Amino acid sequence: MKKIKLFLQLILVLFIFVVAFQLGKNTKPISSIETKYSTKQDSAFEPIAEEMDSSDLKKIYVPVYSHIYVSKGDILEMAVTLSIRNTDRKNKIKIERVDYFSTNGKKLRSYFAKGLELSALESKEVFIKDFDTEGGSGANFIVYLSYDEGTNPTLVESIMSSRSTTNSFVFSSRGEYIK
Repeated sequence: MKKIKLFLQLILVLFIFVVAFQLGKNTKPISSIETKYSTKQDSAFEPIAEEMDSSDLKKIYVPVYSHIYVSKGDILEMAVTLSIRNTDRKNKIKIERVDYFSTNGKKLRSYFAKGLELSALESKEVFIKDFDTEGGSGANFIVYLSYDEGTNPTLVESIMSSRSTTNSFVFSSRGEYIK
């Protein structure tokens, strides 16, 4: 009976080790930051659009993190969800375009370049997969919107999430209107 108990404990320890090892694969050393990953295009993804006249549009800046630095300088890849929420109960808003920028300020891609209307209280998301670290630790979105005067301000937030061997990380950023 003691041999069976010891054997089961050994199996449990091996199982825990394998699970911890698999979860630990999500972190990468700093040297891998230059590695480029190919990503499957999101259905909302559009090639980088030509600059539009945005002088009459509302603009919201949203900071995001496609990776963060953790202990010993390792990189933890983050999945990013950008959530655009029409907070008005009566009026529509129009997402004219959403631009995604890297830490260096380089425009990486545009979403909804053909425009997208959101009905009252409707939301739309943009998702960046955790292995797409091209944006870096200082990535950001600029959301271009149009809506009628008297419409409630649009709420735009980002949620970043990941997990490591022993921890899960989830945090958010709220967008700020800019000129």
